[in-house]
Amino acid sequence: MLKLVVRSTVLSALLVANPAHAEETRPKRKVLAAEEGFLAPAGYVEKTRPLRGLWLSGTITGASAWGLSVIMSGLAYGYSGMFTGDHEDGYLVGMVPFAGPFIVAGEKPDLAPVFAAFGSVQFVGLGLLIAGLATEQTVWVLDDKADVKTTVSLLPTGVRVDF
Repeated sequence: MLKLVVRSTVLSALLVANPAHAEETRPKRKVLAAEEGFLAPAGYVEKTRPLRGLWLSGTITGASAWGLSVIMSGLAYGYSGMFTGDHEDGYLVGMVPFAGPFIVAGEKPDLAPVFAAFGSVQFVGLGLLIAGLATEQTVWVLDDKADVKTTVSLLPTGVRVDF
């Protein structure tokens, strides 16, 4: 027990005499969500930008549905004349974005549900894209010109953080 008290006393004395310093090595986040009623933290600037998650998900949704529509149109075209050698060109219209899948769904009842679903998902993606670009959000962006230094000091009574 005496050794524990002596060691903790010696450690406290060393910390008082020479406090340890550590600089923050973790990079700061480039964008923070702005909180209404608060000022931007040191080193950040307040800006507005489109809702990134919404327009990005709309782009991915619409583009992937269009890509699947192109693949399905090509496969349907290829298999339509596989045994007879006479391909049906009506399936190639499905490669046109937005309207193409609905035209194929109206002309070819065998694959109508699939192409109608692809066309609908393309319009959902377009709606998400437009909503994301039309709606703006306020964010705090890291200002590269600001010179902010954070220092963490370990003291016997606790930790001290200097900005």
